[in-house]
Amino acid sequence: MHAWEAIEQSLAFIEENLTEEISTEELANTAGLSPFYFQRLFKRLVNKPVQEYVKLRRLAKAVESLSNTERRILDVALDYGFSSHANFTRVFKETYGITPEEYRKEFAVVFQEVFAFSFPLSENVSCAQAGTEDGERLRHCLEKAGLWERVQALPKKAGTSMNQDMDKEGVTLSGGELQKMMLARALYKDAPVVILDEPTAALDPIAESEMYEKYDGMIRGKTAVFISHRLSSTRFCDRILFMEQGRILQEGSHESLMKQGGAYAELFALQARYYRKA
Repeated sequence: MHAWEAIEQSLAFIEENLTEEISTEELANTAGLSPFYFQRLFKRLVNKPVQEYVKLRRLAKAVESLSNTERRILDVALDYGFSSHANFTRVFKETYGITPEEYRKEFAVVFQEVFAFSFPLSENVSCAQAGTEDGERLRHCLEKAGLWERVQALPKKAGTSMNQDMDKEGVTLSGGELQKMMLARALYKDAPVVILDEPTAALDPIAESEMYEKYDGMIRGKTAVFISHRLSSTRFCDRILFMEQGRILQEGSHESLMKQGGAYAELFALQARYYRKA
């Protein structure tokens, strides 16, 4: 086995076991080298000492998990081998210059699978105690998300409890309405980076297309990343990465990809008929 192949093997082992204890001896054994020679070779080829590299990879994976704001920072830290919240915060700040809490404030995320907390709708959107939210801002975000009229029809309007776990008069929203509520939450947070992971999967194709037409105004001045299998979201994106089985097949704007032809243009043409009103 050549030197670089041995190191590649150890790198793959690290990626597969980031949530486990990883010793230098174990990695050397994976590469089929002595610990002494492995450490020297690893540092020369990867440009980092073994355990520093492992720590940085764990930190990078933890950063990915931090985008899920429903998880506690401590739980994320423990998952990736950090002994405490304080230890994780120290390493995070040394590496990125900000704390995990500050990092989370930079992002607003809407996932495909969503649920409502058994609190009033206003709290679900603002993430603030009822009565302390900015009412005008709340209304503005609900209007932008296309949920304001539905909220006005609820028994207590924005004060209506979600679900009936804690309030027998609570209301359960449909899947599409929940996704609109999560979008309103992302808008209310007003973070500079917005990540939308299949944010309209519960909407029918025409409603989805109409919602995406509004997104351009919603995210103006922000960095936005859209993840979607349906291409109604792509026309207003500045840059599109068309992927298949984890690899980038094509890259460019909607117009340039349509001119190129290929897999993107074929799939867009196939899906486009569903976005047209009968």
